[in-house]
Amino acid sequence: MQTEPEVHLRDYLRVLQKRRWTVIAFFVILVTTVAVGTFTARPVYRSTVQILIERENSNVVSIQEVLAIDATATDYYQTQYEILKSETLARRVIDRLHLDRQPDFQDAAAPSGNSTDQDPEQKNRRLLKSFLSELTISPIRNSRLVKVEYDSHDPQLAAQVANTLADEYIHYNMELKIKAAQQAGDWLRQRVDEMQAKVKESEEAFEKFKESIPTQITTQVESKAESRKAMKEMESRPEVVNNKFIQEIRTEEIRLTAKLSELSKKYGRKHPQMIQVRSELATLRDRLEREIKRLVGAVKIEESPQYLLLKREADANRQLYEVLLKRLKETALTENLPRSNIQVVDPAQPSESPIKPRKGMNLLLAVIVGLAMGTGLAFFFEYLDNTIKGPEDIERVLAAPLLGIVPSAGRAKKPIHPIETILSADPKSSHAEAYRTIRTGVLLSSAERPPKVVLVTSPGPVEGKTTTAANLAIAMAQAGSSTLLIDADLRRPRIHQLFAQESHDIPRKDSDGKWNDNIKGLGPVLVGETTPEAAIRQTPIPLLSVLTSGPIPPNPADLLGSQRMRELIGELGRKFDRIIIDSPPLVPVTDATLLATLCDGVVLVVKGSQTTKHHAMDGRKRLDEAKAKLLGVVLNDVDLRKDGYHYYPYYQYYGKEEKGKRRKE
Repeated sequence: MQTEPEVHLRDYLRVLQKRRWTVIAFFVILVTTVAVGTFTARPVYRSTVQILIERENSNVVSIQEVLAIDATATDYYQTQYEILKSETLARRVIDRLHLDRQPDFQDAAAPSGNSTDQDPEQKNRRLLKSFLSELTISPIRNSRLVKVEYDSHDPQLAAQVANTLADEYIHYNMELKIKAAQQAGDWLRQRVDEMQAKVKESEEAFEKFKESIPTQITTQVESKAESRKAMKEMESRPEVVNNKFIQEIRTEEIRLTAKLSELSKKYGRKHPQMIQVRSELATLRDRLEREIKRLVGAVKIEESPQYLLLKREADANRQLYEVLLKRLKETALTENLPRSNIQVVDPAQPSESPIKPRKGMNLLLAVIVGLAMGTGLAFFFEYLDNTIKGPEDIERVLAAPLLGIVPSAGRAKKPIHPIETILSADPKSSHAEAYRTIRTGVLLSSAERPPKVVLVTSPGPVEGKTTTAANLAIAMAQAGSSTLLIDADLRRPRIHQLFAQESHDIPRKDSDGKWNDNIKGLGPVLVGETTPEAAIRQTPIPLLSVLTSGPIPPNPADLLGSQRMRELIGELGRKFDRIIIDSPPLVPVTDATLLATLCDGVVLVVKGSQTTKHHAMDGRKRLDEAKAKLLGVVLNDVDLRKDGYHYYPYYQYYGKEEKGKRRKE
């Protein structure tokens, strides 16, 4: 089971090394943009006024439902904050300070773009929007304080606006209180007049009822009093027995009775004193009887349901009337005693230093964000890059061994040696060492015996397969093996051109002087126009021979898949120790797939940061379908310095050693 390769810190550093110009470009653009914007922006100043919103004092008057505010409630303070940000206060400040004449506000009120809208209402809306956008209301937690902040390019104007807003807020609050008191007074006066009429009406009804009841009650009482028994019953009632006035009359009756008894012992019945005492006693008893009748009659009246109803209505109307009258007086007093629960604690002062732009902070943030986003962009581009970039991609995507890495030749306009045959021209260079590493990997790829016939191909064109095949053949020859390099790319052959390039180390012509004509080659041999011996050419490199492609045939795939091609490989295999075949790409045509079945193994060449993973997997799939043996993969044309591979120091060491030796020579 294939396991995911472990990710190390050096992998991230490699990405940053490879994409460093992306990071640098984004960083420079962002920092430059922020710096220009910061140093050219107009400074903005902020002034702050601190306001105290106290709890409403409801002890001055008791009419709480009209004027008092529950200042402890959160919604009350939130309402005050919204009032501070309201358009009503904003308009009052704008009108008071004539802000519509200020240049900044005139610019804000002007129509945007190419609009020529001069509607005053729209102009006022834009002015209000500009004003409110610079206003900030910030309550201080766990307190009744609130900060009102205003920003402006003019520090004096910022302080003036903040103080004016606080002043207008206080006046607005007072106006609301006075207006509420006036409305309450008007309502109370109306209610007092209505209740006064109701009180009069209910009391008159009650008095009229009381006047109509006593006659009936007295008649009932007198009829019952005809008998002594009835009188005794009335005298025994609790309201009679417990009446203080009745008790005083009875005490006086006892005194007069005792006095009459004493006088009767001295005088006769017709004696003047006896007549006077009897007269006083009779008068007192009549008084007692009348009082008893009155008390009993009053009790009867009070026990009447209609009496109770009328009395209760009259009392309730009288009480409500007195309450309304009292509160009317309190409201009138409140109108004359205006008091604000809002105070300015710290007035706004012109600021000496701007709040923005914050040059140091902006630049610091630009540096941090530039590096962070540049790095993120680099990794994002790396994520989008679907090409084969390193050995880990080969192991993960192709599941094949890496035979070697060929470094890029660089950007020199006139390289010292042709890279296609550099192993022969400059055998001590870093590139030559890379091809020797590939040779070693090929020879060790098989546990039984080294492969004799090796096909060199690639998923697509221009990935370095021909160069790799040529240098691999040279490396095999330098190792002491008689080697034949066959150009089997019958569509776009190049081997004959490689060995015809002008170089100080590889002559342009061989002993026959015929490298450029490419008349004799693989194609004519396969169709029987010439023999292999006549087509194979010797090179100046010992033990290395070349069989070029010959003229381009009309049916390359038919020739390469023919029985004659299989027989030719067998014949040449008996004459040479190693045969290296350069073939067309795998994906576009089937030529390489046909040749792979005739070889002992295949070397797949992929170009670093150019061959996509999809094409590489497609090429591997075609080899698997042909049941060809994949010896390994060559990662070609890798910019070790740019891509940040850890191989770079070693290749750099060989390169420096090579240059040093050339200087000595």
